[in-house]
Amino acid sequence: MDSKSIGGDRGGHADPFIVERLHHFLDLIGPLGVRAVPVMWGHYRNFSFQGIPAYDELIKTQADWFTNAQALELQKQYVREVVTSFRDDPRILAWEVMNETYSAGKDLPAAIRWTNEIIGAIRSADPSHLITTSGCVATPAPETEWMRGAKVDFFNYHAYPTYMDYGDYRKWAGNDTIRRWGTTPR
Repeated sequence: MDSKSIGGDRGGHADPFIVERLHHFLDLIGPLGVRAVPVMWGHYRNFSFQGIPAYDELIKTQADWFTNAQALELQKQYVREVVTSFRDDPRILAWEVMNETYSAGKDLPAAIRWTNEIIGAIRSADPSHLITTSGCVATPAPETEWMRGAKVDFFNYHAYPTYMDYGDYRKWAGNDTIRRWGTTPR
């Protein structure tokens, strides 16, 4: 995969193509009065997000994403670059920290700390926009603890009419977090 297909992060720096595409998207929706919620993507080695040399050197397992201090600093730098490009843009409703929150390695305290560090990076670059994170229909109860511990302004729930089978998902994304079809946050 190249950096254009994994969220625009080039190992701590924003891919100019992604920033340009987000500007273009906002130009399209702006006249419609729609506001966007750009997503900072997921975490490294989830859904095959990999192939960035700076992160490949640091992230050997999915769990490393939440515990490797150097990777966190790179991610914060990337987030600040993207968010600063759109500071105070009225076409943005909120920044989403992560798509469909889940913590690889079952280290929820580390995932919560990581999330709050990213939130801090967003707020330092753009204090005027809301911040969210998200889960989905299959987000298990432990991950709701992550959402409760994150200093987000609101929780963004994703629902899909044709959600993939979770047996296939676990084969694809890894079995380090148990998810069952139909599990809902409480």
